Amino acid sequence: MTIKRISLLLILLVLTVSCKTKKKKTEPAKKKEDFPAILWKKSLSNKVFAFGESKRRVFNVILNEKNNPVGISALNKVTGRQRWSKEIEMGLFDKEDRFSFGGGIKSVAIAVWTSDNKILAVDKYRGVELWDKKVPGFGLSVLGVNFVTAWNNNIRIIDPESGKFTDYDIGRKITHPVHVTHKGYLAVITGDTLNLVDLQQDKVKVRWSWKMDMEEGFDIARVHSSDEGVVVLQRTVKNQEQLYIKGRCPKTFAAKWKHFQTGSEAKHWTFDMFSKGQKGRMIIKNEESREKKWLLFDYAKGKPLAKPLFKKENPSRHCFLTEKISYCTSSKGVTAYDTKTWKKKWFQETIFPVNREEHAVINGEIVLAAINRIKIFAPDGSSSLAYDLKHPRLKQPRVNTILGQKDGILYFTVVDLSDNKSIGEIWALDRKTKKLKWRRRIGKANSTLSSVLYVPEFDRIYYVDKTFLNYVDLANGRRRRLRHLVRTKDNKSIKIGKQAEHGYLLFSDTIKLFELKSGTMGIKLFLEKKASKKEKEEKYDFIGIGSNHIILKQKSSPGHLFAFDLEKGKKTWEIPFKSVMKPELLETKGGYLFHSYGAGSFVNKETGKEIKSIKNNTRTFKAGHMIVTVQKKTSNPPQASRLFFFKYEAAESNPKAVWKKEFKPEKDTLEGWPSYNPAWIKVSPDYVFYPVKGGRCLKIVSVFDGQETLNLCHGVWPWAPLLYKGVYYQATGPFQSKIPVEEQGLIQFKLNGKFSRILKLSKYGEKYMHQQLYKIQNGTIYLQGNKEVYEAVKVAK
Repeated sequence: MTIKRISLLLILLVLTVSCKTKKKKTEPAKKKEDFPAILWKKSLSNKVFAFGESKRRVFNVILNEKNNPVGISALNKVTGRQRWSKEIEMGLFDKEDRFSFGGGIKSVAIAVWTSDNKILAVDKYRGVELWDKKVPGFGLSVLGVNFVTAWNNNIRIIDPESGKFTDYDIGRKITHPVHVTHKGYLAVITGDTLNLVDLQQDKVKVRWSWKMDMEEGFDIARVHSSDEGVVVLQRTVKNQEQLYIKGRCPKTFAAKWKHFQTGSEAKHWTFDMFSKGQKGRMIIKNEESREKKWLLFDYAKGKPLAKPLFKKENPSRHCFLTEKISYCTSSKGVTAYDTKTWKKKWFQETIFPVNREEHAVINGEIVLAAINRIKIFAPDGSSSLAYDLKHPRLKQPRVNTILGQKDGILYFTVVDLSDNKSIGEIWALDRKTKKLKWRRRIGKANSTLSSVLYVPEFDRIYYVDKTFLNYVDLANGRRRRLRHLVRTKDNKSIKIGKQAEHGYLLFSDTIKLFELKSGTMGIKLFLEKKASKKEKEEKYDFIGIGSNHIILKQKSSPGHLFAFDLEKGKKTWEIPFKSVMKPELLETKGGYLFHSYGAGSFVNKETGKEIKSIKNNTRTFKAGHMIVTVQKKTSNPPQASRLFFFKYEAAESNPKAVWKKEFKPEKDTLEGWPSYNPAWIKVSPDYVFYPVKGGRCLKIVSVFDGQETLNLCHGVWPWAPLLYKGVYYQATGPFQSKIPVEEQGLIQFKLNGKFSRILKLSKYGEKYMHQQLYKIQNGTIYLQGNKEVYEAVKVAK
């Protein structure tokens, strides 16, 4: 009984304990996070800014006292402790923008563009160099799993781990760092052209090319992109070389067309004019890109005839152009090119020295003449004539100048300088029989250079010596003489020339005129005249001869030109004309054009009254019926900017911008702010951000149509805001006295215009603002404070 009672009591006790309510364990309440929160703050020996992150580290660019990037370092993201540092003098595309360096992180490599145009990669964990050699490159971006840079004409793709690279030739020197767009296309700038490039199956495909408007000093500044297209920022630059090519009416000298080029003309003497005189090739050199643009030009219409060619090398020293084939001579031989494309057609080796005056192009063939041989090449490269100069009366005959060809007879001058002799002759060679038709002794060798005049329209060759004006009939070589009655000691200073129907003999101190057709002698003018005691001594330089006047420049008054009547020899008018070099005369239907380097003046023939002047003239020439002037300017325009937006699916050739915005200098800018806007732009998938009103306001427009989304006039906007979870964050930079203090510091805003400050001015030293430079990851912003204070600030979860 006792045992049963005890068992019953135990059961009741167990039931009683099991039926009691269990107490719940209470967890400690979580502390609410307050933002912003400073994770760490430390002092560094240099200024830095963050440019990349990994899971555990933040990577920084190190700046020197001049704010130039001179190294990279890695800090622990949790503690701020430095893991490694590497000295690297980095390249800057814009010397005034310390953020315009090239750098990227891919795989285990951090790659940067150095100041000596090389790409260097270091291990992001240890900071040691990854590649054995630096890779030549200009700028740096990340494309997929690789790095991308530019080198001369090539887009260069670099493997991050090995440094091995593959080149894709775009056909023209790349002048700006390559920009990788959101869709993986490449925005490649070649001089004045922006190309949207797609690398498809190891091939370069240019989707479209935009020829930028560079007038008024504008140049490319930056390229950005969104999901929809490309945004281009252009700014004016200081001291840009500009070239204006103008075609002018021969009668009024008014400009009929104008063509603009950025750069300066180089080696214009290399290319002769076309036989028709309306087309030619020019070389435009751009000092910034160091590239040479070979431009084929139609001077009648003022338009390029074909796409320009871009070459690193200089052209051959002397080239002769025809409509289809062009010939360039050198010490090794003659090379023929297709005039339009400049593709090499053929090369023929010769031993002729280069001398422009010896060679000529006649009826589309090039006539090479030097030493004791004449050789003619046809456009197809075949040789139609090879003639060795031989004559029993001349020991060492050599060709001096090709005069011309008429009715199958080739006329040229020959000299013999052997045995201390000096013999000059004119030869007529029958091309068909390859035999000498006649030869005529004309005096000493120096007579053949400047005192022989070929006049095919009158079937004559004129030459002058110290006693006679002689002319030779082309048909039979017979000579006739006319005494010119000008006393001179020798032939060295004698020159002969022609202008319209007049010929002139130019001696050291006298000018004598004659009629080309009849040979009748006209007036005589003294260039150096001995003056009496009452008169001043007058000395003149010969400038030229027109249909009505002889133009002289008085040596004692180099800033004036004098016109003497052709029939009477009396001075009719004088005009001021200042130039560094001796001016040249070009006569047109409407007047006389005097031109020299840096100056030009178009005047009335009868009175000398100026009709129009040319400033900054580099050269003037006649092309067909058009007068062409080339004017060089160095722009110093007011600073300004403009924005363009292009869609990826634009037309292939010179697409039109979907929208465009113009900016002009602001008058009342904030301290340290550039006078033009925008100082920067940022492009997101849907919006374009840029500052206005001298940094006082932030403008946000739609990337699709350029329409305004928000105009926020609170705070200061020295750089682009950072987006994190729908909220934009902005550090306002150096303290601005014109902006309320409560609007300066670390601020945040939304697209609905809601604005607030979340971090006040720093307490370190003088009032200043933090500078923030990188995208926000894990809710953290890295800020550079006064001097070398560096801190990580948590702004959101």
